[in-house]
Amino acid sequence: MSHISQPPKSPSVMSTTSGGDGANKSKKKKKQVAPISLEEIFNQVSTVTSSNLNPPPSKIVLTPRSAECCLKLGINPEILKIRDIDSFWESGLDPAIQRIRHEAYVQRRYDVMKQCRLERKRMSAAEFEAATNLTTVETLTPEMILQQQREQNSTLIQLEMQRIEKMQKRQQKELEQMISVSVLSTSFRNHVNAHHHHHISLLYDAVRSESCQGEPRDGAAYTGGEAEGEPA
Repeated sequence: MSHISQPPKSPSVMSTTSGGDGANKSKKKKKQVAPISLEEIFNQVSTVTSSNLNPPPSKIVLTPRSAECCLKLGINPEILKIRDIDSFWESGLDPAIQRIRHEAYVQRRYDVMKQCRLERKRMSAAEFEAATNLTTVETLTPEMILQQQREQNSTLIQLEMQRIEKMQKRQQKELEQMISVSVLSTSFRNHVNAHHHHHISLLYDAVRSESCQGEPRDGAAYTGGEAEGEPA
């Protein structure tokens, strides 16, 4: 039996096939980029060489929590990377301005990272609280839910009673103050009236005393009349 041999592939076909395999491999590699966190970005060195403090956003694949943090705060992850003073060099730029821009970038970098860390802590706490509440609700029995409702109602009643008691005490205090003010006002009014009457009485007595001293006596007037009627 004679075997039919296959013709060898042409070099062009082989190169095309190998090129297609390489492109597919490169696409697969690009798709498998591992996401990184903000802490990892904070320790990376930036490749930006510009005097501008706000570089354009780069294509960085972030972890879900880091991406949510950047979205909430409106942060470009590129500004968290390390930049030396030489990266701010520009032709004709004053070295003093270059140094000031570098210092401002470093300060902002630490401030922004501090905000990101605080935001991630809030997010972790919120996620933990949500998970804890969900677990608690799932494990509660109807009897436990009723008991919780009774306790909540009892707490609300106690709070309402405390509020009413405070309000009554405040009203009692205000009433006592009003009574005290009224008593003081009445006492002061009585004191003023008594002083006024006493003063009027003294004035009346003084007027009477002066009028009595100014009138002539009857005996003196009669004696004077007889003296005028005697012959010389």
